[in-house]
Amino acid sequence: GLERIPQVSPTSTSAKLSGTGEYRYFSRTVAPDDGSGQVGAMVAMLRSLGWNRVSILTTDTAYSKDFANEFRRLWLVREEGDK
Repeated sequence: GLERIPQVSPTSTSAKLSGTGEYRYFSRTVAPDDGSGQVGAMVAMLRSLGWNRVSILTTDTAYSKDFANEFRRLWLVREEGDK
């Protein structure tokens, strides 16, 4: 297996790879798809433009499902904060 071998990815953005003991030797050169990365920036931009409703269209892949789920989670968290 790949146990105890450092791995560096320039493209892996899945938040599932972050902060878990399961991937102790994994690192990336791009931000994860979470509140600190691309999804968080997208939600912040839409909120700053005054948007209060969005629709999410996704494909049936792990990447797009994770991205959409994280977007939904962040959108609803920030929506609750606006009330």
